[in-house]
Amino acid sequence: MNLEDKKETQVSSTATEAKQETAVAKNPKDSASTSTSRAVNANDTRRPFRPQDKNKSNKDRPQRTRQDFRKPKEQSDFQEKVIWIRRINKVTTGGRRLRFSAAVVVGNKKGTVGLGVAKANEVNDAIKKAIAAAHKNLKQVSINKDYSIYHHGMGTYCASKILLKPAKEGIGVKAGGSARDVVELAGIQNIYSKSLGSNNKINLARATINGLSSLKSAEFFQNKNIKRKTTPVTSVASSDVRK
Repeated sequence: MNLEDKKETQVSSTATEAKQETAVAKNPKDSASTSTSRAVNANDTRRPFRPQDKNKSNKDRPQRTRQDFRKPKEQSDFQEKVIWIRRINKVTTGGRRLRFSAAVVVGNKKGTVGLGVAKANEVNDAIKKAIAAAHKNLKQVSINKDYSIYHHGMGTYCASKILLKPAKEGIGVKAGGSARDVVELAGIQNIYSKSLGSNNKINLARATINGLSSLKSAEFFQNKNIKRKTTPVTSVASSDVRK
């Protein structure tokens, strides 16, 4: 090569280097990104991506269901007891429609109890609706330290009547049928009861709830200063006694 050709090549190389330097000065980020990408690609030892790797990872990945995304239910102190389930029919022009009716008693055994009745096409749906209805009709019951009621009372609903009397500790629940379920879920452990009317389960349960909710507490008697008065026993003359 001649000296002139060498000079021309040197001039062209210096011109290209000057252009690159000016480009780097204008966009320093691009130069840094290109340099880092080259370094990463040079030091990267991972194998290239393959479609079969994607399928394999999907199989190994645990599958989630709808229950995983649902919020956990809050645990409540209320307990449920089904006291009545029956099948009902509705006659229509197309035929008979079969449905189910359910009655459920709900209580927390701390002085709160309720009753719900509902209907649905399935038994489980009827029970769920009855539980929701019972939570909307809760009643408060006053309980003393012996886990009994403070005084005797009477509960009525339609043709059902029930007599309620307090009992000492250790007596237990002297009740039967749906009245026993209501008393136990209310938290009463010692009580006397007597059914004086119809023994229909739903009506008897409603009568028991009405009787328990109508009873007074100890605070009521303290505020009103009500005292029990005993009538004196009069002696009977011997002449008045028949022989």
